[in-house]
Amino acid sequence: MVNRNLIRELDQSTEEWQQELAAAMAGAREEDIDWSAQEIAVNQIVDGRVLRVEGDVVLVDVGYKSEGIVFRNEWSDDEPPPEPGQVVKVFIEDV
Repeated sequence: MVNRNLIRELDQSTEEWQQELAAAMAGAREEDIDWSAQEIAVNQIVDGRVLRVEGDVVLVDVGYKSEGIVFRNEWSDDEPPPEPGQVVKVFIEDV
């Protein structure tokens, strides 16, 4: 069901959005803002941070508000096992 009142309420002019953004960012220093955000894409290699290891599955935060799984067998036997907090290279197969 469409809530037309909510749509009207959220329908703001560019000026209104800019004012809201300025109010939300008040006090933030420009150097504290990460402007490097980019879209995640298939066949891209990104840095990911290991969140947890459960059995044969490694849960990795790849940024962009996304997480993925990497199977433990992707690490060779002579490598130390992945640990939470470790930064690893991740190949994005699907989004």
